[in-house]
Amino acid sequence: MDALQLKTLRKHQIQPINSILDRRDTLVIAPTGSGKSAIFQVPALVMHQKHYTWTLVIEPTLSLMEDQVQALNAKGIRANQISGNHPMDFGHITVTTDGPVCALDLSAPFLYITPERLQSEAFQKSINENPPSLVVVDEAHCVLDWGYTFRSSYLKIGKWISTLKKRPVVAAFTATAPEAYRSKICSLLGMD
Repeated sequence: MDALQLKTLRKHQIQPINSILDRRDTLVIAPTGSGKSAIFQVPALVMHQKHYTWTLVIEPTLSLMEDQVQALNAKGIRANQISGNHPMDFGHITVTTDGPVCALDLSAPFLYITPERLQSEAFQKSINENPPSLVVVDEAHCVLDWGYTFRSSYLKIGKWISTLKKRPVVAAFTATAPEAYRSKICSLLGMD
């Protein structure tokens, strides 16, 4: 918590943090400004320190991704991102006889992407060699709001998770999922 510059946790943060640390898939519905990011950042940092694992965070927009990465980096916590604006910040793609391979530096606790990045075969191969211990889907209502219209990559997140050689914990966060959305979000993301 010191690294995140948190003095204390809020009461509503403790149960989902413990759930993630217990390796249980977790859906968090909480208002904007309630500290949802800390709910996944605290266990991600604990897992990184104990087991040298990393967390994949899927954000819907580049601006949200950049805000999160900048905020973590400003606190001295390494966070990387892959986007059109930052495609090669910490990795490179090489072509082998088996096709393209994305060589990523996964030593930072956090890697931020948009769901479309999961469509890259090179990215998928690289991630499967060293899967994340935690996959976070921020603004998880987008899975339903956008997945069936203009961002079908949201509907493929659960299938991608199921292909990993070691299944990560999945945590989904939103402020705006009505009751009817919740089980659908969990189902589409393959959450237990």
